[in-house]
Amino acid sequence: MNWTKVSAISDMIIAVSVIVSLIYVASQLEQNTKALRLAAVVNTTEIWTQQQSLLAQNKELNELFWTGMEGQGLLSQADNRRFESFMSGWVQAFQQSYLLHQSGSMDPGLWENQVQSMKWVFSNKGAVLYWEKWKDAHVTSFVSYVDENIISNKGGV
Repeated sequence: MNWTKVSAISDMIIAVSVIVSLIYVASQLEQNTKALRLAAVVNTTEIWTQQQSLLAQNKELNELFWTGMEGQGLLSQADNRRFESFMSGWVQAFQQSYLLHQSGSMDPGLWENQVQSMKWVFSNKGAVLYWEKWKDAHVTSFVSYVDENIISNKGGV
């Protein structure tokens, strides 16, 4: 066997090895992307669950929340800041869900659940007042979505 044939065979083996390696790396990237998207959805769900648990476990916060949802002027300045902080957590979770939905990373059924939750939250005067005050702190596309589809009750799924 001459060296030209040996060189051609080794070049072919190297080329096949590179192709196999690239296929492996691509499959690993896809798996990692799926895992990251799932983790983001789990994180959003945990935020929502934590907020609900806080309300259930803390009578004072529960009363503050429901009074704040009724509207402005019913809370002291300090309690209104606490209400706004609590609402910020919820709205951030909604925004995260919206962004996951936009990227195709959220299950449509879970997104529908989030939309219904947003509609309920923003059906309360206090939540709308919070939104009007703080909506500029959010991603523009999310603000447009909430204003057009949630606040105005046009639908939005």
